[in-house]
Amino acid sequence: MNTASADSREPRRTASALPVYAVIALMCVTAVFVGWSAVQEVQQLSSPSSAQSVWHVYQTHEAVQRVAATAERVAAGQASEDKLRIDLELLATQTGAVREFRMLDLQTPEFARAWRSIEQRLDEGLAAVDREGQIDAAEARRIAEQFGALRETSHFLLVQAQQGVNRQRDAFRTRLIERFWQAAAAMTVLVAGLLYLLRRARAAEREQAALADSLRELNRTLEARVVERTQEIEADRMLRSQILEASPSAIALIRRRDDLPLFFNVRLRQMLGLEATPGEPFAPRRLFADAEAGSTFESLVDAGQSLRDWEAIIAGVSPFPALVSARRVDVRDEPALLIWLHDHSHRKRLELELQRLATTEALTGLANRRAFFERGQVALEAARRYEHATSMLMIDVDHFKSVNDRHGHGAGDATLRLLADRLREVLRQADLVARIGGEEFCALMPETDLLAATQAAERLRELCDGLAVDGNAGTRVSVSVGVAQWRTGETLEHLMERADAALYRAKRGGRNRVETS
Repeated sequence: MNTASADSREPRRTASALPVYAVIALMCVTAVFVGWSAVQEVQQLSSPSSAQSVWHVYQTHEAVQRVAATAERVAAGQASEDKLRIDLELLATQTGAVREFRMLDLQTPEFARAWRSIEQRLDEGLAAVDREGQIDAAEARRIAEQFGALRETSHFLLVQAQQGVNRQRDAFRTRLIERFWQAAAAMTVLVAGLLYLLRRARAAEREQAALADSLRELNRTLEARVVERTQEIEADRMLRSQILEASPSAIALIRRRDDLPLFFNVRLRQMLGLEATPGEPFAPRRLFADAEAGSTFESLVDAGQSLRDWEAIIAGVSPFPALVSARRVDVRDEPALLIWLHDHSHRKRLELELQRLATTEALTGLANRRAFFERGQVALEAARRYEHATSMLMIDVDHFKSVNDRHGHGAGDATLRLLADRLREVLRQADLVARIGGEEFCALMPETDLLAATQAAERLRELCDGLAVDGNAGTRVSVSVGVAQWRTGETLEHLMERADAALYRAKRGGRNRVETS
């Protein structure tokens, strides 16, 4: 009853915490906003003052008038060219100060156009005084007229600057009022949030007291439940241990920290010749007969992979093939490796026997037609990749039908077996030899050119010449052989056709002979 009540309160506690998190988040956002506003005000206060902007524009106005007056005096011969040059440079310095403090960014487009006209006249005046030689009266009068015309322009700039300063001050006062109300709202939010958090803290206190009472009630029943659960766990552990011991699979549990075996069942101990689970470290790779396979197994499972039916040879009392499965598990909060092995020696023997029956011709023990085509394709692919010469022999027993007719099929079978033995004597182990028809045999010879293949065919023909049928010296047989060398890009079927054509010519030429394609 109490447990159910405590469990039912847990979701409610989690849900009630959400408004608290929302209030805290709102307070954080408010604090960030107030801080951001303060930074903005500091940046505003750190910018050049309005009075300074008006003063620089006023100085520019005075400098324009001085340049106009000096130019008139130079034209009248009352002042020197150097005086005019100095006044122009002072004007250039003043305009540079205005641009350096970015005062033009606060003004209107009309202000910017008027300012550009002053800079243009200033550049022309500086260019005139920088030229070699003296400034004549006409040039001085021209400068005086240009800068005299700029007096109204500079006065307009002064008025515009004053108006811009006034606008800036009005905007600044408006922002101050806005910031005040924003700060007041932020403080209100912060105070409300604090009051809410205090209320939630008192509610949490009461809830904590109620939970403490519930926990005390739970503690009174916990010991009995722990004892009951411990008994259940021990029963489950004993049941699992009995199941693992009785399993037909070999099972091992090894702790990965120090490779200490935690459990080897009876089947695994019998396979390894052990009386009990080892008490010293036993690395998982020791289960494998091949050290490389053991290292590969450990690297795979340590990388976190779970293996299933991984084929390997187990290093038991006598090594045997097995299907290995493994996965990482936690035993008492420590990583361990669970391994189970299935001995499939019998199945492996069956597979090998089935494979032999599927690829071997029963009478002669040579490869059958299906195996010849499968392995021949692989051999030709290797010849193409490495550009090796490859040749083929097509062998046929001469007058084989008469042997069967006169001496019976038993004698014919004996003849075919004798021919298969001769083929094994003459050809190499690397050559692919098969019986592809009744009395027809085929041999694919890798890394063999036409000359070498023809010589091998001739040795085979000589060895089979006069071959006694079933030990009967009075009845002998011979063979005819067709030889063809593989051409780049040629298929196995086409190579066989050319070798078969050469065999047909050997038959027509009198048999017991070798012909090449």
